[in-house]
Amino acid sequence: MKKIVLIFSIFILSQTLHAQFRYGVTGGLNISGGILPDLSLNRDINSLLNGEDVVQGTPQLADFKLLYKAGVFVRYDGKIGNAKIAVNYTATDIKKDLDLNAFNASILELKMNYIDIDLSYNLNVFPYVYWTFGYSPSFLISDDDTKANIATFDSRIFTGFGIKIGNGTSIDVNVVVGLNEVIEGSYIHQLMVPVTVSIPLN
Repeated sequence: MKKIVLIFSIFILSQTLHAQFRYGVTGGLNISGGILPDLSLNRDINSLLNGEDVVQGTPQLADFKLLYKAGVFVRYDGKIGNAKIAVNYTATDIKKDLDLNAFNASILELKMNYIDIDLSYNLNVFPYVYWTFGYSPSFLISDDDTKANIATFDSRIFTGFGIKIGNGTSIDVNVVVGLNEVIEGSYIHQLMVPVTVSIPLN
């Protein structure tokens, strides 16, 4: 992971020659969910006799909740795109409701707050539209569940697109996937769709 960060940092620095330096604030909505294991009974008697697990998992999606994010950014605008580093406070919520006819209950809810360091490159594909890809080390700063041993670090990758709307302001829509398990051995991963506005102050 250190090699990925180093290579990405060198790439971003290489784009700063003859570039326009910008800094400013970010803010927006975070559509927060998660990737969960879908547990079902293993009915294959042969696999049971061979000592395999009684349950088997197929990934499913958690319910999505609308939250927020805010922070600051530094950006270098070049000829073919821009390199950006953003530090954001991001609220997330991984929740799963169980619906049984008239009965509704929450079987899982993990509310967490992170500091994300988003390292991205935004490649121009049209005059006012760009493609985004990047990596984000994320650090847990608080959570609402004292019983769950939530991991304090998450590696995230993201991609999406952005729109330039004038005066250096831009709107990004990305899909973010956490590579680390939220709780070790849980097979639960972060999944988010943030919509972020970046407003330069210079």
